This record gives sequence, C-alpha cells and structure tokens, in this order.
Amino acid sequence: MVLRSREPNPAQGNLFVKNEQTGTVYPLESSIHYDSNSGLSVNILERNAHIQNILMRLGEMSRTTGLQKAAETGFRRGLESRYYDVDCIVGNATEKSNGIKKKTKGEYAKAFGLEAMIGSGLISPENARAMIRRSYNEEFLPTFADAKGAKERRAMKRWLNFQERKLTGKQTKRPNIPLPKPPKVV
Repeated sequence: MVLRSREPNPAQGNLFVKNEQTGTVYPLESSIHYDSNSGLSVNILERNAHIQNILMRLGEMSRTTGLQKAAETGFRRGLESRYYDVDCIVGNATEKSNGIKKKTKGEYAKAFGLEAMIGSGLISPENARAMIRRSYNEEFLPTFADAKGAKERRAMKRWLNFQERKLTGKQTKRPNIPLPKPPKVV
C-alpha cells in the first residue's frame, strides 16, 4: 500500500479559501462548465444552488449523527423512555446519515463541475475524481459537517445568498408579516 502525501499539489489549486481574519470559508469561483466554443466557464448561481443543497443535507446529517452519539452516551436512558427500540432508531439514523453523505458527494461533484472538467479533456477522469474526492473529504466535510460545522454552514449560506443577490440584482427583504392582534381582556 502506498501512502499519499497530505501536502496539496501547488498546481491543483483550492476549491475553498479561508479568510484568515474572520476564519470564514468561501468557495472559489470555480464551478466549471465546458463549451467547445467558449472553453471553460463558471455558472456561479448553479454552483451556489448545489452548495446550498449540500449545506442543508449536512445539517440533516448533523442531526442524525447527534442522535447516534446521544444513544452512545448517558442520554441513552432518556431515549429509551421516549422510543420503544432505540437500536432500531439509531440504525435508521445511521442509514439515513450514510445516504445523505452519498448524496452530498454527488452534489459536491456537480457544484465543482466534475463532468465539465472531464468533458473538457484538460484533466483525466481519474485525476478529476481524485481532486473532487480529496477536496470533499479533506476540506469540505471537516469544515461544514456535524454540529461543529453549524456556524460555518450559516456563514456560507449568508455568503451564497449575498452573491446571488449581487448577481441577480434582487434585493431580498424580510417578509412583512403582520403581528397578531392582542387578545381581548374581559
């Protein structure tokens, strides 16, 4: 078995950049699409939609992981009083978590243009898949998965929404929801 170096390849580049002052992680403008006439291009809105989906699913995965961890700790007794078969519930949570992780991998590949990279012929399919897999496992999941990634997921969603507003020119406002009338005092 050959061990791979954890050092990034300088020619590869990063899919994410970390702001050293704030610690916030942002995606690079690298959602790649290939057109034989115009070459490689970026569709930021499409990429943002994929990343939003991934972040939402990682939030779901965090909740299922939390249930699994709770069942392994002192909270198990509380779960047993609430659920008939905790092991079945935990098994279902594990299965759901694995399914979510599989879906997010596919969505991540779409977000960063795996098909376009392969279709361009500029990178071999094996290298493109390895680059996406490495980025997903070593950069994305450690930053955004589980409960510890909740703050980063929220910050990324804000950043993606900001980008979308700037690109589309749409200003989103808080919904104008009328306050309920106070109850009558009798």
